[in-house]
Amino acid sequence: APGVEPPAGSRVFVILREPAGPPIPVAVRPIEPAALPAEIEVTDRDAMQPSRIVSQFASLEVIARLSASGTAMRQAGDVESPAVRVVPGDVGVVELVIGDGDS
Repeated sequence: APGVEPPAGSRVFVILREPAGPPIPVAVRPIEPAALPAEIEVTDRDAMQPSRIVSQFASLEVIARLSASGTAMRQAGDVESPAVRVVPGDVGVVELVIGDGDS
């Protein structure tokens, strides 16, 4: 969003998580802030655990997080996009805007 500037050493993470599920993400894809805007595909290869792959879920939430520390774990000072609910396999392009809305 306008006014959101990535600090030095920051990274962006696109995170898929189970709605109302455990806190560990289903999948994470890191992106360098300088590469944005970007179109990416998050697949089973990005799964955090082999037993919880993207394609096995009926729906997931996807967010983008600008991490000031450069790590995927949420910390004070991080800025996120609003969550968007998606259905794996039926998704087209989902636009995520970091800092747009309640983040």
